[in-house]
Amino acid sequence: MAAFAITGSAQTPAASGPLIPNVTLIDERGALTPLAALKGRVVLVSFFSSTDSPGGTCTAVAGKFLYLQRHLPASGYRLLEITRDPERDSPQRLAAYAKLFASDPRVWSFLTGDRRQIDLLAKTLGASRRRKLEQDEPLFVIDATGHVAGVLKTSGWSPEDALDLATRVRAKP
Repeated sequence: MAAFAITGSAQTPAASGPLIPNVTLIDERGALTPLAALKGRVVLVSFFSSTDSPGGTCTAVAGKFLYLQRHLPASGYRLLEITRDPERDSPQRLAAYAKLFASDPRVWSFLTGDRRQIDLLAKTLGASRRRKLEQDEPLFVIDATGHVAGVLKTSGWSPEDALDLATRVRAKP
């Protein structure tokens, strides 16, 4: 994945990286979400667990996604937070989490599903299966063809950098 790493807004989107697998996950409303159905949009993906912090929320990434939700048009983009802990993060639990952050399901979804499908997606993206406290939380940017177009590699990525990268990936021929 290092060939696709982007750490700041001054970088350009990478050449097409791996094609994401055609997995089907379940959103916070209980609806099936085949990732292949998102082709045609730029998709920003982060992994999380609703139990990552003492309060039961991973607020740093969610706060950044809230910013992105407000600044990206629903027609061209999707924001996906995918649980690392599908055994605990049921659609009902994710619905409460989504409500806490006022996510608009047309733009921002919280996904759970079969552990094997989540692990396959994480492996393809180069994401870890389990988060360690000292581990960085990357943001993966998938282009409209379903290929990895960039990765903001650190939990310190700013929503402005993500917005800039997503916009440039969308504009790329």
